[in-house]
Amino acid sequence: MNFIQVIAESDSHYYASSGYKRASGDSIGDAMDRLFQQLTPEEQSTAVVVIQTFQPDAFFPVERRNRLIELLERNRIAQEGGHALTADEGKELDELIDAELEAATARAEAIQKRIGK
Repeated sequence: MNFIQVIAESDSHYYASSGYKRASGDSIGDAMDRLFQQLTPEEQSTAVVVIQTFQPDAFFPVERRNRLIELLERNRIAQEGGHALTADEGKELDELIDAELEAATARAEAIQKRIGK
């Protein structure tokens, strides 16, 4: 099963990820459409989508969430200006994205257990 996570970078910008494949857009649908272009037909057909409202929880605490939001915004601004984050910031952003993806997977597994699947 392929888990897709969608998070809001801001009120008008969304970020979708599945494993190491990532895309962003101006709406949830736009971000997902861009991500689906990168997925194989099998990955698309077995997708479970988790939309993260960015509320802190036991899987991803507030401090990490706030830092992820900060780095996502800095990355967006840097890209719009034709620049990139520093190597350290880029590495930290990748690590936080991976951690949030793991948290999204854990959330999805908890949901599956609750509904008995």
